[in-house]
Formats: sequence, C-alpha cells, structure tokens
Amino acid sequence: MKLLKHVFFIILLSLSVATFSLTQAEEVDKPQIIVVHLSNFTGDLHAALMAIKFANTLQAKGAQVTLFLDMEAVRAADYRQPQNLKWGMVGSSFAEQYNVFVKTDGQVILCPHCAMAAGITEKYLRNGAKMGTVESITDLLFAADKVIDY
Repeated sequence: MKLLKHVFFIILLSLSVATFSLTQAEEVDKPQIIVVHLSNFTGDLHAALMAIKFANTLQAKGAQVTLFLDMEAVRAADYRQPQNLKWGMVGSSFAEQYNVFVKTDGQVILCPHCAMAAGITEKYLRNGAKMGTVESITDLLFAADKVIDY
C-alpha cells in the first residue's frame, strides 16, 4: 500500500511539473500586451513624442502595443492636425514615429467621447487609428499586462 502511495505521488508530481512547464512555455511565446496611454499632444509635445517613441521601442522588442489616446491626445490621430511636430533639437517628428508605429502593427485607439468633443469623426482619422468604444477600451485595459501613462 505504501509503495502504491509513493507511485501515485510520483505520478502526480510529474504531471504537475509537466503542466507547469507547458504553462511557462506558453507564456514565453505569448507577447506582452502593453497599452501606452497618452493624454497630451501639442499641449505637452515632449510627453507625446516620448509616448510614441517608447511605444515603438516596446513593439520592436516583441510586445503587442496599443496607443490609447484620450483628452487632448485624440488630436494626434486627426490628419487635419500638423504632423511634422518635433520637441527639442534632434529626433524625428511625431508623424514619422506614428507612421513607424502603425506600419509595424501598432494599434491606435481613441476615446470616443474625447474625439467627439474635439470634433473628430471616423472620416478624419489618420491611417491606423480607430475609434474605441467604452466596452472595447475596458476590454483592452483588462487584457493589458502593463499600462504606461503619459
């Protein structure tokens, strides 16, 4: 009887280790889901450029990145806004960074209430941007492994 208990314990332990190893392997292959939340555009161009540059860097390292724009930042996704904006003496413009982000599968989601207040509708959105809903934004934030706020 003791031998049977030991065999059962060893089998149970082996299954637990195998299950744990499989779970770890699945998580290693799964990219991190990161939301970069941006509330500023021209009012704090430094923050806007830092957010988009950081989003590009995270994405280049294998993360699945979504740029969530609310408040004044929704204007960054409006093609009617100036896009050649820079902060400081060196570096690329917001438009250059934005274009890299969406070309490498970055997602850009706008707060619908903020966009409406800024007079932005679907027809004014830059390439790669889409209007969120309260539900889709809530789901995005729940699914995120990390949220970075600018």
